[in-house]
Amino acid sequence: MIDVSIIIVNWNTKQLVLDCIRTIREKIHKTYEIIVVDNASTDGSQEAIKKKFKDIIIIENKENLGFSKANNIGIKISRGKYIAFVNSDVVLINNVLDLIINFLDKNENVGIIAPKIFNEDLSLQPNCREFPTLWMHFCQAFFLHRILPKLKIIKHSFLTNFDYNKIHFVQVVSGAFFITRKVIIDKCGGLDEEFYFYGEDVEFCKRIYDDGWDIIFYPEAQIIHYGGASSSKDPVKYWIKLFNAYFLYFKKQKKSIFLLFIIKIFHVLIRLIILNIKKITKKINSKELIKLKAQMEIFKYLISLKIFKE
Repeated sequence: MIDVSIIIVNWNTKQLVLDCIRTIREKIHKTYEIIVVDNASTDGSQEAIKKKFKDIIIIENKENLGFSKANNIGIKISRGKYIAFVNSDVVLINNVLDLIINFLDKNENVGIIAPKIFNEDLSLQPNCREFPTLWMHFCQAFFLHRILPKLKIIKHSFLTNFDYNKIHFVQVVSGAFFITRKVIIDKCGGLDEEFYFYGEDVEFCKRIYDDGWDIIFYPEAQIIHYGGASSSKDPVKYWIKLFNAYFLYFKKQKKSIFLLFIIKIFHVLIRLIILNIKKITKKINSKELIKLKAQMEIFKYLISLKIFKE
């Protein structure tokens, strides 16, 4: 068995995925395989990968099957002791995979481990969270995490006042890059395919956490995550997918979908009011116009009550 199977899902991020593969190959000394699952890209990604990296495995889906299903396709043919889920818009800063595998070999109760993540400008990109709660969504809806950021009772989607320079036991790590054990996937299953894009990392962490495994943030291993490479191509669609993931997660955890619905209605209405005021006063920028359009579509989605019909 090889040490690690590295699964990269790609959708129209040709140059990014090439850079991702290059840095992996440059900075790993363990035995490995790279499996690229391409979700019907139209930017020449498949041909470029085959031309530049002849020894990696590429699976070409005929349609965009979503993030979870594409990863699971890669898992089915994987041969590694460990499985690394790596976004196509990631590049490695150091020998991340070697460091994490060494840590996993020495700590048998660790089920999921994630590195320290930086933005393109090398500023910190938070990637550690707690499991979502109604209170957390309420705080975000009413900007309490911004108004009272130092108050411990106020919750945010990512951990605040968190020391990203130390190893921590956490509950949730970002799906941009994390590693788990193949034996865990064999026992607990892969990513939940009901999550098309977004939310699959939270649900997977919850399942592994509930099975008794530790989830670790390991800052010695470091990457850059550009972020939004796929979602930026259709931001409104992906905002809808994000909100759908919120409801799906709560539904699976048997939490109150109705209360979440009420909170999210207020969440959207508050932002619509703010953005429309900016539009009327001509103080709105291009990014905010996209957000305004997205919030309108989310509001339509919410009042359609689709989540209750599933």
